[in-house]
Amino acid sequence: MGSEIGSASGYVVRWADDCAPSHASGFLFAVDVEGTVTTHRERAAVLPTVGAAVEAASAMRVRDVSILRVHADGREERLPNYEEALALLGADPLAALEAAERRLLERQGWEARPFGMWLRRSAGGAQQTTQENAVQIERRRLAAKGGA
Repeated sequence: MGSEIGSASGYVVRWADDCAPSHASGFLFAVDVEGTVTTHRERAAVLPTVGAAVEAASAMRVRDVSILRVHADGREERLPNYEEALALLGADPLAALEAAERRLLERQGWEARPFGMWLRRSAGGAQQTTQENAVQIERRRLAAKGGA
């Protein structure tokens, strides 16, 4: 899955558990080189890209995950989470969410229509609904496929 700390620079995925005592770093668990969980800092997998770290974090299905950049000298630097990154950029979280929903619908073949409606054409006909319902349809479809 990745190389162990000390042998590479990249990104590591860590999180704490409310039911367990925390280490001084504030993190107790990490994804290890086999893609499972470790409590040993030196066994944490150093992943080559932020994307790989995000995928590993998503697969663990835990709360309060942090992705840390591992420097060549072994130092770890916590990266901002989504909300912190938006704040740093001065972005409006609601506007970012709405834009993400629009991109999701467009990628899945929905067309924006007047009055907040969305239309999806298929071989079996067409479906028109509100943006909220269309997003819910796509979330359920992705969840059934094992995504989102």
